Amino acid sequence: MRALARSLIPTLAAASAALALVLVALSLTTRHVGAVVSLLFFLTLVVASAGLIAMAAQRKPPTRPTPSVVTVVSCLNCEYREEREYRAGAFVLKKLGSGAKCGGELFISAIYAVAKAREGQA
Repeated sequence: MRALARSLIPTLAAASAALALVLVALSLTTRHVGAVVSLLFFLTLVVASAGLIAMAAQRKPPTRPTPSVVTVVSCLNCEYREEREYRAGAFVLKKLGSGAKCGGELFISAIYAVAKAREGQA
């Protein structure tokens, strides 16, 4: 359906432009100049609207890569530090229980986003 619309809109715009040129030529030879000028103005609006719609349909919205969110878990007593993927409900200074290394209390010390590298960049 979109492919049909993309090919149909420029065709209609070209046909409207050709019709407008014919009407301009006819307006020079007829007595109804006011009606022809009004019709020409209307056709100009139609062609401009069709052109704007065609341009808007072709433009893609910019996409941003979704960053990955990292949660840092630390121990109060030792230098234990673990980075893991963010889970819903996590917040900084949230207590997570006791650690296996020293038995100290584990808590979330930081939450931050890491931007994914774009393709083509090192």
